Amino acid sequence: MVRDSAPGTLGARVSRTLPPCRKRWNCVCSRDHGLRRHRIEPFDSPEDPDAAFARLRRLVADTPRTRVLAAEDDYLHARCRTRIGFVDDLELLLCRKARVTHVRSASRIGIYDFGVNRRRVERLRRRFEGTQPGTVQAGRTSVRAKSSPLKRSGSRVTSARA
Repeated sequence: MVRDSAPGTLGARVSRTLPPCRKRWNCVCSRDHGLRRHRIEPFDSPEDPDAAFARLRRLVADTPRTRVLAAEDDYLHARCRTRIGFVDDLELLLCRKARVTHVRSASRIGIYDFGVNRRRVERLRRRFEGTQPGTVQAGRTSVRAKSSPLKRSGSRVTSARA
């Protein structure tokens, strides 16, 4: 059974800070200075912090399998479902003075998340940086390499020159 109610440790409304990650391998946080495995960089933008946070809110709201549960002018809490149905929590907290948005993404259950929370935040970061004001966002077409010095032969990889 997947728990759908948010844990009581969430929310920056009172303390105005994101809670640190527990000692499990299923969380990343930009305000966590404990274990290196939990550390991730906050979102940074040269533009107005409120405008950057508004863009982040739109990007989170447009993310598949994600539902915004709480949104304030400087805080966002969203519930994210993995492809197999596990529920994770994503939190964003705007720090106007430092001109950054801190982030925390954590699984509600389990000990290890196979890097899902880190990939979620980095994917959001790439989308955020791709929509910076004054930049052109690249299309979704992929570019193939001109040539590869390796070729596949059955289950082995061999040199194409051989």
